[in-house]
Amino acid sequence: MPTLILINIFGGVVMLLWGLQMVRNGMMRAFGAKLRDFLSYSTSSRIKSFFAGLLFTLVLQSSTATTLIVSSFLSSGLITLPAAIAVILGADTGTTIVAQVLTFDLSWLASLLLVIGYIVYQLKDKKAQLKHIGHVLIGIGLMLMALKLVKLTSAPLQESELFLLMLKPLENDHIFPILIAGVITWMFHSSLAMVLLIAALPLPLELGLAMVLGANIGGVLPALFATMKDKENSFRLPLANLFVRLFGVLVAMAAMPYILKFFESVDLLHPQVIVSFHMTFNIVLGIMFLPFCRQISGVVEKFGKTKTLEPAAGAPLYLDNNDLEMPTVALSNASREVLRMTDKLEELLYCVYQLFRTNNADILGRVREMDDFIDELYKSIKTYIARVGASGVDGADAERHLLIMSYATSIEHAGDIVDRSLIHMARKKIEKQKVFSDEGFKDIRMFFETTLDSLKLSRNVFITEDPELARRLFVVKGDFKKGEQESSERHLRRIADGVPETLATSSMHTDIIRDLVRIQSLITSVSYPILERSGQLRKTRLVAE
Repeated sequence: MPTLILINIFGGVVMLLWGLQMVRNGMMRAFGAKLRDFLSYSTSSRIKSFFAGLLFTLVLQSSTATTLIVSSFLSSGLITLPAAIAVILGADTGTTIVAQVLTFDLSWLASLLLVIGYIVYQLKDKKAQLKHIGHVLIGIGLMLMALKLVKLTSAPLQESELFLLMLKPLENDHIFPILIAGVITWMFHSSLAMVLLIAALPLPLELGLAMVLGANIGGVLPALFATMKDKENSFRLPLANLFVRLFGVLVAMAAMPYILKFFESVDLLHPQVIVSFHMTFNIVLGIMFLPFCRQISGVVEKFGKTKTLEPAAGAPLYLDNNDLEMPTVALSNASREVLRMTDKLEELLYCVYQLFRTNNADILGRVREMDDFIDELYKSIKTYIARVGASGVDGADAERHLLIMSYATSIEHAGDIVDRSLIHMARKKIEKQKVFSDEGFKDIRMFFETTLDSLKLSRNVFITEDPELARRLFVVKGDFKKGEQESSERHLRRIADGVPETLATSSMHTDIIRDLVRIQSLITSVSYPILERSGQLRKTRLVAE
């Protein structure tokens, strides 16, 4: 009999986790892009950031997913660390509201949600979004059914002398229950699931409250481990959350006698006591630390990573296969890798400019390594993006999916132009000790500087998909083309005047500018779909027949 009870409890736990994953994935697929945009534009103040994190997680039911998405914003420079900390304080509070709702006896609703969810999922001529909403309804139904199964199955344990005897040593030991709950929560990748499980089991109150504290620590660990290899800003966000949780746990442990006395005096059932404590714990932490996000940021910056170990050349840092089931998170991961490509292309272009300026042959080996880095990273991104597409994307996620692949391809092609043409010319210039005229090199420098500025602007366009920034980038391309014509006219005048340096480097001069124009066009291409989407770009220049 005890074995059967344990099997049923484990089955209920698996059903709960599966239902939670269905809800999370369904929400991500149906509303992920809109939620991502909402989160990125709702962080202008600490209060807004807090409530943005709360609402985001309330819908998504995963503070871990929220942390990973905000970490991607952080590493991209879209959000400051203090604002990100405020978002996470709100996210941790958001999961407690979901737990509060699910502890009510809604088992009567489970079957109804399963039926409605299945009908919505199977509708003919259905929109993709409806299909994902069906997933969400089925997931909620499974969660409610799982909680009922765990509660009914574990009821006989209240009368089991063996079960009570096993729990006895844990009642007076707060540390071990916290560690157990922390490890299990990390394995579940969900503090929500762990708190619901604790609420459903017939545990002594003090033990249950201690395990809730462990669940709050364990819920931070998945995001912490996932970002350990990230840039230091990304890593510091879950690290700050861990510091806040640990402080809260220490205070709660010190105040445990008073907390027990309070909850024993209120007229609440065991599940409501557990989730009410969980909610109170996170609300109090939010109130305590929200005014001090900047100070927390300063502390984390001292104790966080100070060095980032560079992986093998071109190896991805952020492409986590575990996120493929959540397209919005997976696309954020891919976006971060594309930003690494643009950083390397910027470095590559600057080094090539220095080659033309100084004739320093020592730079040649470095530039070849940079192009190899871009090529290898592009292959990884392309494979990852293909797998994201295979799992199914639609709506705004599908547009983002296409934009990431298109921009990554453009950056890779720009790197190839540098490698196959510009570096070849730089090597030729060094070998033959050729020198540009002062006026000629002034033009070349201007085109390199404009290209580098455009690359930085295109990076911001890619991150934000802002139509105004996209328009600015498109206008720069027109100015660039005009500048090419003016430079060509000046170059021809120098040839006519018989300037020796111009005569010796004429072909090289025009080829360099031609290649930079091609790179500029590739960089600008990221703006086209954004301008088309906002109605600011015609699909063709041809006069209508």
